[in-house]
Amino acid sequence: MNLRTSFLALLSCLWLSAAIAAPATIEPAELAARLAAGEKPALLDVRTAGEYAGGHLAGAVNIAHNELAERLAELPFDKQREVVVYCRSGSRAKLAADVLLAAGFGDVRILNGHLLKWQAEQRPLVGATVGGH
Repeated sequence: MNLRTSFLALLSCLWLSAAIAAPATIEPAELAARLAAGEKPALLDVRTAGEYAGGHLAGAVNIAHNELAERLAELPFDKQREVVVYCRSGSRAKLAADVLLAAGFGDVRILNGHLLKWQAEQRPLVGATVGGH
């Protein structure tokens, strides 16, 4: 194999592994409908404790994204359960989802649009202040 072919093969492998490992997304409307129907995916809010206190999805567990790897044992759900991860706008949720996937969680989804979209669609939060986050 020449250098160019080897390089292209390596790029293909990297692309394929990234595509396989990428977490799925779930729309706020779909999640809200499933929750209303009694389905209970695990909800993981990876914002800070202060942000969480300002309003979060009902039933969500809060572990900040930068603490998740060290606190995986604290998660009250097993690796086979569907986990929906969210933050305010997306970057922290993606990092946390990668941690969960690397730890062997098999069904990890990211809330599309995150809390900003959830709120823009006027979906309920618990612990929220009037006009708050």
